[in-house]
Amino acid sequence: MLNIVEDRILGSIYGFIIGDVLGEPFEGLTKDEIRGIEIDLGDRIEYTDDSILFLIVASSLIRNKCVSRRDIAKSILKNRDYIPRIGPTTLSAISHLERSNLNYISKEGTTNGAAMRSPPIGYIIESKNIKEICKNVYISSSITHGISVAISGACAIAEAVSTAIDGYDLDKILRNALQAAKIGSEYGIKDDHSNFLLISRIESILKSDKSIEESSEYKLSIDTVDTVPLVFKSLNEGLDFKETLIKTVSLGGDTDTISAMTGSILGAMVGLKGIPSSWKNKIDKLNIVADCMTDLRDIGSKLAIIRKKY
Repeated sequence: MLNIVEDRILGSIYGFIIGDVLGEPFEGLTKDEIRGIEIDLGDRIEYTDDSILFLIVASSLIRNKCVSRRDIAKSILKNRDYIPRIGPTTLSAISHLERSNLNYISKEGTTNGAAMRSPPIGYIIESKNIKEICKNVYISSSITHGISVAISGACAIAEAVSTAIDGYDLDKILRNALQAAKIGSEYGIKDDHSNFLLISRIESILKSDKSIEESSEYKLSIDTVDTVPLVFKSLNEGLDFKETLIKTVSLGGDTDTISAMTGSILGAMVGLKGIPSSWKNKIDKLNIVADCMTDLRDIGSKLAIIRKKY
């Protein structure tokens, strides 16, 4: 029988992968192009680079019992041929890593790739240690994303996941995410305008009761400043796990990454038991090919042990 921490970590892992494969068919489409199409996990489900990079970080944490920048970088290079549709910032970083013998520290990247692979860091560190989470998120993020806004968004996602695992309510999750975003904005190469925009958007979610459809300030992009606030806005709609992810995908844009990040937080909130069995069964049958751990339940169990000892 799972203990509550392991159940929530597993809920987050399954939530992430479900969000990725649910959003995959709709990536890059507009809301109007998606309207009228059923959003569900059918017979054909495919993961994206998000799932592989997420599992690379999780596997590295298990191997090292901490965040090892060099080990994550080495694993990204080793898995290059297994990563489908690599994002532009990560692809650029890979070329630098190949030339710099794993010592490259990114000086670019405002996109959401760092935020997308940050949830596992939230699995191993308790939410009260916000500064520790942000420091370790920076170590991981700096491999591919060196601009402060990308690191800030990644810190917000990791802290939100950790706060959910600790059993707090949505208000506390959002407030901790905001605090982490502010701490994260001090890392990397400063982008004060984007930092301000990201933080102000998260702050507005705490104050606003507008639905996600009524929010007009977000563009369909892969930038952290547009996508990370949508994650928190989706959570704030008050819907259940399935309804939230379907509604998130229906917005269009970077559907796989936004719904994966949303699923990672919401899955931690509801635990494995709160995710529809039909969706869990689909993921259990998904054949993930990579040179890292891919047994989701084994990953969850081992990360839960690290969280207790960290």
